[in-house]
Amino acid sequence: MESTLSKIVSSVCESIEKACLDAGYPEIEIKRTIDISGAAGDISSSAALKLAKMMGANPNDIAADLSGRILLPKYIASIGASRGFLNFQLDRPSFSRAILNEALDCDVFISDRVDGANVIIEYPSVNPNKPWHIGHLRNALIGDALARIYRAAGFEVIRENYIEDLGNQMAELLWWHKNIKFDENKKYDTLLGEEYVLLNKYIKEHPESKDEIARMLSLMHQDGTYESRLVRDIAERCVAAQDITASQFYIDHDLLVWESDLLRYKIIARALDVLKKHNIAKEIYDGDYSGCIAIDLNEFKEGDRSFEDLKENIKVLVRSSGESTYLAKDIAFHMWKFGIIEDNFNYEPFGEKGRCNTTSQNGKRMDIRPASIAINVIDARQAQSQSILKHVLGRIGLDRKIDLIHISYGEVEIPSGALSGRLGTWIGYSADDILREAKDRARAMIKPKFEMSHLEKEEISHHAAVAAIKFEFLKIGLEKKIVFSWDKALSLEGNSGPYHQYMHARAHRILEESHYSKQRINVVEVLDPEFAIIKEIAKAKDIIYKAQAENKPNVITDYLNDLSRAFSKFYEHCPILKAEDERREFLLDITRAFERTSKGTLNLIGIKALERM
Repeated sequence: MESTLSKIVSSVCESIEKACLDAGYPEIEIKRTIDISGAAGDISSSAALKLAKMMGANPNDIAADLSGRILLPKYIASIGASRGFLNFQLDRPSFSRAILNEALDCDVFISDRVDGANVIIEYPSVNPNKPWHIGHLRNALIGDALARIYRAAGFEVIRENYIEDLGNQMAELLWWHKNIKFDENKKYDTLLGEEYVLLNKYIKEHPESKDEIARMLSLMHQDGTYESRLVRDIAERCVAAQDITASQFYIDHDLLVWESDLLRYKIIARALDVLKKHNIAKEIYDGDYSGCIAIDLNEFKEGDRSFEDLKENIKVLVRSSGESTYLAKDIAFHMWKFGIIEDNFNYEPFGEKGRCNTTSQNGKRMDIRPASIAINVIDARQAQSQSILKHVLGRIGLDRKIDLIHISYGEVEIPSGALSGRLGTWIGYSADDILREAKDRARAMIKPKFEMSHLEKEEISHHAAVAAIKFEFLKIGLEKKIVFSWDKALSLEGNSGPYHQYMHARAHRILEESHYSKQRINVVEVLDPEFAIIKEIAKAKDIIYKAQAENKPNVITDYLNDLSRAFSKFYEHCPILKAEDERREFLLDITRAFERTSKGTLNLIGIKALERM
């Protein structure tokens, strides 16, 4: 569904293209010359500058020539030429009426379904031996925001979490299990994480324990053993505890896929058969890798900069012992995602009130469509493995494109350095820890102007705390590393999530006091502060598409800043409730349009729009 603003921009582009054709100028891509920032005109074009560079001519002369030839499209009041730019001024009354009708009558946050576009977004895939720390939280927040953005842009989305329950970390934890003193008052994932720190200290002091751990790892991989059943039970309890954390941040999943089920349902074995058939994986009979099944990366390296620091050209998929490597499992998992391997999993509900479905030994089959796009939210350190994965899938030779997108993001560190599960540097920096601290700060700052029950204050404190954390993590560009700061992460003022919640609550309160009900839009004189907020409201639909196309949640946070700033100026300069008759109704229509747009935009990054604050 194209927005009103987008249609206007398209009509402006068409009018410039026709004028260029009539004048005999070279053909250029006009859309790339358009700017809607409002610096000179409501809509500006640098087409004349681009043409002048190509033709060796004066841009002012070309701009003047074009402005005289252009027929004004609908909603455009005038056109002018200045410093080589074509500047279009919108017709304020008709444009305002169209935008307010769109914002008040339509849900611009729901798009027409994109044909055949099924997206699987994987996040945060945390090992089931510890709680989420702030690094995992950044991953989960990015994944959740992208899922919301893709759905708003019209894609069918499956939010998926891959559980690596057969790795060496789980073997270590299983070996240590008999030493764990279970405390029913402690959250299970936190308990495991703390025990994992203790067991790593023990292993360092007793290196002979590694042989027993290796035996545990082997038994875990054998379906039906006591060890395979126990490690799955430990992992499920840990993931259930992690899911409680996720629910506190309003982060959801549709599906859990377990590494042990890839083995149990022979997904890995079938994937290896496909790789051998396409001569991608080969068995090695001599040398250091004798007895292994591996991939030779020499065939993929050319032109791919991610392989520049590659330490070895051979990547093992199956060790001589018969154990599959992480890469083999990852390739098999993605073959399942794209439907290269048939889905023969059983599924059953998982988590509190069956919040999502999980692959299971029990349960029943489900109809899960193969992905047309698979998005993996994985930190920047995994870029090389993601490149290998993409190359391998591309070589299989499907009759359709394999669209695998790696959403890379910078690490989250604490002032003392990196977060480590083995060393326990995450302790005090878990997602649960920062949420508790944020709620305490929010509770102290909330001073409502009206009576509020204890329960309502607690609820608002929670929503504000989540908003503060989410906004701070998502407003930072994905490529940037974050050095965690309590004050920044828990900010409740300025460029923050709670500030935008407050702006929404302010708008809601005005509408509540006015007993607002929408009538026919009656536009009166549109002053600058009013037109500024209307123009920001007009951008909402296009902002969704931009965030989706670029895979950048911070496009949404940037827009929220512009939207709330425009409403603040509007509120400051326009006495909404003191205005009379038609002007009052017009200002209330703008307020309601802002309220709806603000709520929808906040939802795109998982922040609840508050009615009172």
